[in-house]
Amino acid sequence: MKPHVSQLLIATLLLALTHCLVTSKSVDKEVAPSQYPCPPPEDIYPCRCGVITYYKFPHLDCSDVTSDEQLSAIFKADFPVKRIFKFDIYDNEAITKLGNDLTTLTFVFIDVRRTSLQYVSEHFLRTNADSLQYLHIQQSQLSENSFPFYTVEFLTQLTELILQGNKFTYIPYVKSASLTAIALNNNSMNRIDPGTFSNLPHLMYMGLYGNSIVELQSGSLTIPPSLYTLRLESSGITTVHPDAFVDTAQDGEAKKDLTVYLERNLITTLDIVAFQSLFDRSQGIKLTGNPLSCGCDMAWIVTNSTYLGKIDSTATCEDGTTIQNLDPSVFEQSC
Repeated sequence: MKPHVSQLLIATLLLALTHCLVTSKSVDKEVAPSQYPCPPPEDIYPCRCGVITYYKFPHLDCSDVTSDEQLSAIFKADFPVKRIFKFDIYDNEAITKLGNDLTTLTFVFIDVRRTSLQYVSEHFLRTNADSLQYLHIQQSQLSENSFPFYTVEFLTQLTELILQGNKFTYIPYVKSASLTAIALNNNSMNRIDPGTFSNLPHLMYMGLYGNSIVELQSGSLTIPPSLYTLRLESSGITTVHPDAFVDTAQDGEAKKDLTVYLERNLITTLDIVAFQSLFDRSQGIKLTGNPLSCGCDMAWIVTNSTYLGKIDSTATCEDGTTIQNLDPSVFEQSC
């Protein structure tokens, strides 16, 4: 079974705290009965506020709100504490925006899943510039025209930007000195513009799988020294241009052990000018499910035991031959 983004992050302690705190829609299972620092329950109904029992943080669940106007009115209630640890909206078809009217509270973690959310305002995000660490908006209706990526730079505490399962067809330039994880999988992305991810120096996880990218242009993917997971599987990739993967690590600089997931694409060749930098940087490259021709384009890999050992053991040529079983002497003689 393919790991979910959250499982990968938990495994590396990126989500160790949040996994302990919130795993379901119900506030009742996660928090103590309504008390300070929450307002009276009737003032914020149908939202529910409680305190996460172990950490004593306020937690606001507005999954049952029935309109944007109702949510706006709730934000105007008298909250004794204006900074909320976690704000949830799950399984909601009524909320369409997080707009300029939602600026009386700030959050550490915003978690929106399976909603009709179509718009996030710049002002709403800037209100949370000094507090927001985790921004998760999943299985919703956001697009490149309705989410202000240029604002990410000003969210100085943000470590996770999880926007999987939305309607993005491409991603504008993203800059952040704090971001460690970005997940844009299962959108409708059909391209990655050169330099899009070139200013994320502390990124550890990048999830782009389940899109329709087709071509990786030169400069599409910047690989900082901190990156350890790059997921591009099931993205319809047919062509990888030279210098599509840009390794920014300097000579002698410490690098994380990078694993690259390229399974179930449509890659037929592994040309040296397109892939050598990736093989040099990575500890493992997953290629199972690609129709690889296994011609002379792969001689540089097959005749190099270090490179060959980085390919997953289940990867095969188009004819079914396991790549690990290819005979180097045949390539030495024929290519």
